[in-house]
Amino acid sequence: GGRVVRCVRVMVHKCRHVVEDGDTMQSVAYVHRADWLQIYYSNPNLPGYNPHHVAPGHNLRLGVTYKVRQNDHLPQLAERFLVTEENLRHANPELLVNVEASYDPVVADSTSQISLVLTPRRRIYAKENITVHLPHLSGSSWSGPVSEACVAPTVTAVYAHCNEKTHAPEERCGPGHAGVCRYDADGGLACMEPRCEGTGAHGTVRAVAWDLGGRRLTVVLHATVEAGQAVRVVVPRAAGLTLPPRGGALPERAVGWVKLPERIYDPFLQALVPMELCVVMPVCDDALTCLYGSDCSLAERKTAQ
Repeated sequence: GGRVVRCVRVMVHKCRHVVEDGDTMQSVAYVHRADWLQIYYSNPNLPGYNPHHVAPGHNLRLGVTYKVRQNDHLPQLAERFLVTEENLRHANPELLVNVEASYDPVVADSTSQISLVLTPRRRIYAKENITVHLPHLSGSSWSGPVSEACVAPTVTAVYAHCNEKTHAPEERCGPGHAGVCRYDADGGLACMEPRCEGTGAHGTVRAVAWDLGGRRLTVVLHATVEAGQAVRVVVPRAAGLTLPPRGGALPERAVGWVKLPERIYDPFLQALVPMELCVVMPVCDDALTCLYGSDCSLAERKTAQ
């Protein structure tokens, strides 16, 4: 008979870890970038309350949930809960974006064309941003349109970036010194700059901005991107992003994230639902109100009268 293919939807409870054979409290904590005591104190229902006895199939509680409210921002919540923004993002993977990176050419201390493949873990709407941390790159702050591919860039003569009074033939020129001063067919000196074909015609991305201070690339969308949909972005060499002065292997993966939404699209319900943030609580904190050991949510802090 023929092969039957079925799709099965699986719902995974937030802030939970199902113990597998060989798991220990320490190994689970390591995977979730936590201290084993944080998880231990969140699970008083362990058999004998013994951190060394974690049976396969046991449903470990990683932390507590907090319903995101209007005007909540991740830095503010991280400060309130005494955790880092990185820890909050790691505990809530729908805030992360998988990023694959490649570079052409790979020459130390030189400008390079940066190709990125961005794959979000939640639906991202038009006008939202994806932020990518690229700490190994440098270059002046820049913003501009990008393309989806740039296999064979065209060479464009830009006369404003090169003239006989200030430049010599074969001298580097243009943004990021990506071009070369050369004479054109009419004998005029121009900056021959490589430009990506199709720049500005990206179907999903409106523009990209590079912030040197934070070593971050901000990708501005003008179309909705579904969870798991790969978005290809090519930042042209003319943007001036420069590789590190020392050679060696460059990272092929980077950290990307999206903003904290108040509501998030649930593909199972096919509707927008309130965003619940998983918070792996600090071990000791008298300022936070929550009863460990129950399926609780963080209570809103009351202001003293």
